[in-house]
Amino acid sequence: MGDRRAVWGSNTDGTAVVADDVYLEPFVDALKYRYNKFQELKRSIDEHEGGLMKFSQGFKKFGTIKTSRGITHREWAPGAKEVFITG
Repeated sequence: MGDRRAVWGSNTDGTAVVADDVYLEPFVDALKYRYNKFQELKRSIDEHEGGLMKFSQGFKKFGTIKTSRGITHREWAPGAKEVFITG
């Protein structure tokens, strides 16, 4: 395990977890790919949405919300041709 920690433990490309689980080693390329996709998405959220904290609060703005003036419904539907609300 010590050798594995030396080889994998300090990696910052999504593969450091291999130090703790030998069975993940065949999936190193997939781990790197997924980690890179995560980093791209996180950068996009930081740039366009003001960060993960602000982005995670979307439920306060979208959906059906009761306000002092009534009920508001907001939905994010890019490319939608039609939207129906039933109820």
